[in-house]
Amino acid sequence: MNIFKVLASGRYSFKEEEASALLAWLLNPRMDHGVGFLFLQAFVQELAESSQHGASSAEVSARLAGLANELELCLRTDASRDPFLGCSLELNVRYSVIDVVIEVEDWLFAIENKIYERAVSNTTQLHDQYRGLTEKRQVEKELDGKRIGVVFLVPFVPLGKKAMAEYSSLEPRDITQGDFKCLLSWQRTPDEASAGAAEAANEVDAGGEGIPAFVPSVSGIISSLLARDAVGAIDPIPQYTRDTLKALLAFVEGSFEGYFYKPAAASGLSVLGTEPCRLDRLIQMDEAGENGSVGVMHGLSGLLDLDRDAANREFNYTTESAEGRRGVYLDLHFFCQVAKWLRDKEPPGSPIPWEQAEGPLRWDHLLKIARCFGKAVYVGVRGGAAGLERLSAADIKGKKWQVSSEPPLDQRTGRPSSQWIDGETYVLIIQEKLAGKQTGSGEASG
Repeated sequence: MNIFKVLASGRYSFKEEEASALLAWLLNPRMDHGVGFLFLQAFVQELAESSQHGASSAEVSARLAGLANELELCLRTDASRDPFLGCSLELNVRYSVIDVVIEVEDWLFAIENKIYERAVSNTTQLHDQYRGLTEKRQVEKELDGKRIGVVFLVPFVPLGKKAMAEYSSLEPRDITQGDFKCLLSWQRTPDEASAGAAEAANEVDAGGEGIPAFVPSVSGIISSLLARDAVGAIDPIPQYTRDTLKALLAFVEGSFEGYFYKPAAASGLSVLGTEPCRLDRLIQMDEAGENGSVGVMHGLSGLLDLDRDAANREFNYTTESAEGRRGVYLDLHFFCQVAKWLRDKEPPGSPIPWEQAEGPLRWDHLLKIARCFGKAVYVGVRGGAAGLERLSAADIKGKKWQVSSEPPLDQRTGRPSSQWIDGETYVLIIQEKLAGKQTGSGEASG
């Protein structure tokens, strides 16, 4: 049993506020997890090594490394001075609300947490939070001289359009010397587990978005701590905290999804105002301009698994709000476009807005889409075509990536992000990898 998956199995999705509280619990050395400064030290160490700190990168990295070393001393000795000063949830500043703020030594770490990409609604939020926090620093005596680190915690990388717009809204020119912004992912990336992660951390994406080739993750921190605990490299983690970390790791890597239970009724996807409808009836309603949502177990992934059989199934249709049923209810028009394509085996007359898929899709689902839509669809892969080339066939079969009808653009240059590749390139590389062939990056990106 995974208690986090149990809590996410009700009518509503796991909430970001709950994830923020979990993160704050782990980062606060005075909480009852029994690991003291262990998680906070690992967190600061990852920020120090992420090389995302803009013009003052060297200075910021050095100061963060010094803080990480001080926290390491707190772990290994009975240090007389405690550098941890406090933790806040939902901190109000003038222009916004910050999910988690950690105050340690002369630093304020402001964490904006997203566990679902759909939660990005205000693309200036990061900019507003930093502006509000700097004004707070100017007027409150106890914050005078503090440095600010803005951490944008996202579910996965590459970023979708809205998330990229939010991250880019806080521009380097707006950040005071000595402060910084950086990305942190909830889920691990292929580069993070590779032997060349340290080298990759120093490479910035050539597309110009200011997003590095390597982004550290919460999952990576947890996995590293559990590995160190297993070989006795750190003081033993208390059993209840060790089990909690293991459950949280599996939950995060599973995209914060709950258990899916065998339905008690015909569909088991009951919300107010639902009625069972076959695909033909749903298409008629869509063509008549009606609005609503269609229930599909496992959402778009489940629909892709049904393939042509979707035409013979009944689905729950509702005109009521399906808010909170992420990955289960699909917009009527989006559902009909995908279902007609699966039934007829040819693209519909109008483009499918694939970015409505909430979260990443399995590699084989993406292959099915890419084979049909070619250059009219894009897949977000860390490092683009070269990053996909570096993965083995076994790595690929364990991956999920985002899909979009067009690649997100760099907010500064207006050019497409180099971390998104078109469907034709994706199919070429995947097929050659699965066939055991080796291709050069130049061939793949052509």
